[in-house]
Amino acid sequence: MMKDSGKPVTRMSVDGGMTANNLMMQMQADFMDATIVRKEESEITGVGAAIAAGLHVGYWDSLE
Repeated sequence: MMKDSGKPVTRMSVDGGMTANNLMMQMQADFMDATIVRKEESEITGVGAAIAAGLHVGYWDSLE
């Protein structure tokens, strides 16, 4: 990402099951020399998919 954007990556937000693995997250932080920020909801991708589906079928009218 740094190569493509020309900007340093100093922080990365993560979600998913692997975020529970402290060793994996520390290795990511060390490899990238960046701060790893875990989302409060670890399965945020699934939540996003559910919201998109609910909007599509009309369960909700908007994100509001």
